[in-house]
Amino acid sequence: MVNLHELFTLPRKSVSSLGELLPWFGLVSAKMVLCHDGSLLTGFTFEGADIEGVDDDQINHRIDFMQTAMRQLTDRCTMYSIQERRVVSDYPETAYTNQVASAIDDAWARVCELSPNGRITHSLYISYRYTSKTEAFFEQLKTEMEQNDSAFAAIGNVLRNRFGEKSAIAGVRGQIAEMVEDFENIVSAFANIVVTSLGFVRLEGEHLLGDLYSRVNLGSEKGMLNLPNRPVYLNTLIPADDLVRQGDSLEFKGPSRSTFCAALSTTGMPPEAHSLQIDRLLALPCEYVLVQSFQFIDRNLAQDTIQKAEQFYRTEVKSAAVRMFERITGMESDKVNTGNLALAQDAQDALVDVTAGDLMFGYYNMTILALGEDRRHVNRAVDMIASTLRAGGYGVTRERQGLMSAFLGSLPGNSRTQLRRYLASSANVADLCPIRTISGGEATHGLFSSVLQRDVPAHVRFPTPHGVPYDFNTHASDLGHAVVIGGSGSGKTTFMSLLFAQFQKYFPCQSYVFDKDYSMALTTVLLGGAHIDMASPRKTGIKINPVRRMLGDGEDLALVKWLGVLFASNETTLSPEEQEDLSSKIQQLKTLPETSWRLGTLYQLISGTNKKLALKLAPYVDRSDTEGGFAKGAFSDYFDNEEDALTLSNIACMETGKLLENQQVAAPFMDYAFYCIERKLNGNTPTFIYVEESWYMLANPIFEAKINDWLRTFRKKRAFVVFATQSPEELAKLKSWAAFVSNTPTRVFLPSINDSVAAMAPMYRELFGLNDAQLTLLSGAVPKRDYLLVKPGATRLVEASMPDILLAINEGTSRESIRSKALELAQQGGNDWQIKFLEEVLDVRV
Repeated sequence: MVNLHELFTLPRKSVSSLGELLPWFGLVSAKMVLCHDGSLLTGFTFEGADIEGVDDDQINHRIDFMQTAMRQLTDRCTMYSIQERRVVSDYPETAYTNQVASAIDDAWARVCELSPNGRITHSLYISYRYTSKTEAFFEQLKTEMEQNDSAFAAIGNVLRNRFGEKSAIAGVRGQIAEMVEDFENIVSAFANIVVTSLGFVRLEGEHLLGDLYSRVNLGSEKGMLNLPNRPVYLNTLIPADDLVRQGDSLEFKGPSRSTFCAALSTTGMPPEAHSLQIDRLLALPCEYVLVQSFQFIDRNLAQDTIQKAEQFYRTEVKSAAVRMFERITGMESDKVNTGNLALAQDAQDALVDVTAGDLMFGYYNMTILALGEDRRHVNRAVDMIASTLRAGGYGVTRERQGLMSAFLGSLPGNSRTQLRRYLASSANVADLCPIRTISGGEATHGLFSSVLQRDVPAHVRFPTPHGVPYDFNTHASDLGHAVVIGGSGSGKTTFMSLLFAQFQKYFPCQSYVFDKDYSMALTTVLLGGAHIDMASPRKTGIKINPVRRMLGDGEDLALVKWLGVLFASNETTLSPEEQEDLSSKIQQLKTLPETSWRLGTLYQLISGTNKKLALKLAPYVDRSDTEGGFAKGAFSDYFDNEEDALTLSNIACMETGKLLENQQVAAPFMDYAFYCIERKLNGNTPTFIYVEESWYMLANPIFEAKINDWLRTFRKKRAFVVFATQSPEELAKLKSWAAFVSNTPTRVFLPSINDSVAAMAPMYRELFGLNDAQLTLLSGAVPKRDYLLVKPGATRLVEASMPDILLAINEGTSRESIRSKALELAQQGGNDWQIKFLEEVLDVRV
């Protein structure tokens, strides 16, 4: 069916039917294809291991797995590995209920699409040849199809000639069934290794057909291809594009666009080939399809081929002129070709390997299809790919006469059309197999999609230096707690403002901030939230009454625990008798009118019977009405009030900077605030809690003792906490830092402006387990632009050149006059004041 003479020496301007060139005949099962040459074909897809943040041992470990898997294949097998990088424009469309959040998302989308975004996909195919009657059948079918315009007519002729008797048909069916069984046993042994160890997934049904479809139709969108209910031949089902020869390029005309294609082949290998040379292609700003094929050969054939190669190189160690000189003079010359001598030794080493049975050998081919929207883009891609490979030691040529042959050879199951093949070992192929990638992250948020019962995108999409966008979720499975580490001026506030705004896509949702120095105040009110200033309750008028709230909720035990935190914060402890007395007085307080439920009333009840216990409570109570004007407790403004104004809306920011510096009130307030937040958690509403400069909180021993319990509770109720801190040294001071770090599996590292990564490396290793590769990424990161995201099993250096709207908000929040104006407008309320504020005060066009 494939006329190599025509394809190689007389390339046609246009191919009348692309289907004539395809190797695939039909499906014998949902996972297996029967090819025209009688071979069987099956495929896998896999994401690949990420190239960032991985040390050499991890890379070698995966290569060892691949080499072990390849040992399961036989000399009847040919393996095709395919790595494809295509440009996509798929920034997720998201609805927001807040105009400012929507404006921030629009601005961020423009940042993400400033340069073309690539997506990298991987697939691997194995074909299996079996010398049998089926091969003779397809050879006859090939001859008939060369003489008939209709494939169906050709098949009919073969059937009439060969299968006149039912027994003959049954015989061929039996041969195919035997092939399928043998091949499936081999594939199962291969899959047992790559599925569990490398994350491979077997292609089947519409996914298998869809991947084959994308191999052929380079001008069409990728996607699944459903198989009709009626019998159909794949070479009529799969082709969709028109294929036209355009000089040294091919044009694939799809439904809405054309894709041009040029082919590159390797003509030589570097002295030491390894995966890092192939990995350099991943970050190229162009489109390509990298196809490597390896046809396994019999050990005896491999030995014979290697021996002949060794003999040739040894005979060429000395040139013909030198050998003639030695024969004439009878003297041995020391002039030798050291290159051929080294090649002869390599052949000798290979012979030892194949004889020992450790390695398998076969014929190897590497073809790269450079793609582009026009010939100019294709030529640019060719230059980048060729120069990258040559820098790695490869010989590279652009296929012109052999263009069609190179394209056909890139199709799994069609290796016979390849013109350039070289003897190689399975170890070489395992090293070169592109099982690494630049991951695009998680396109959706799995946990929140389940909670909200609708598909929702990832928390934030980030651009990367590789041109492959990264979809970031703080969650690793159902655990979303994270820690952000960055010094002053490193861009931490702007980064968190982005995360805060982007989180609003998960509506209905809740967002709470424990702020310091008003860094998130402006962002909060612009997003429609409430700002609660706890820095000075007397000045701001923010009154809270934990006693009334907890008794009203029927949470007597919670009130007892909160009072325990209150006493501990003032460095006082309660005896068992005092604890019993306190519980008794709480029950007595409940019998009074609700307007009497406050700390002052509880103090009065206690002081009547236990002066010592009452004195421990006195600093938090306003006793001026009963004991005179000088009897007002130092901290009574915080907790001894008639009403409780700590009413949390869906978005709230609490300014706690100065409060957290005061040990006597920090822990009681935080304990109460977390109580109020926990009361709003129902397990069905995503909740984001951000703690700014968390060191002030974590340094409090009372809070440190409770934090891990809070984190476990919030996790169960679909809430996650993001802690920010300026230095890992602060975390290292915690007594329970190991437990804290284990509960915050996602870490964001911001490059420091002042401190070098090398100086902090020991602490990064000890606290967070960063390896050398991750530290290298962080040391090369640009402050205020780059962020290192580390999650279990994933590391990514991302770029975040913040849009003007976020920079303006960050600048505005640092200016008291602008911040106060926004807080005043938020207090007054009104429609669309936020957009007007952005445009008129911050001078941002929305």
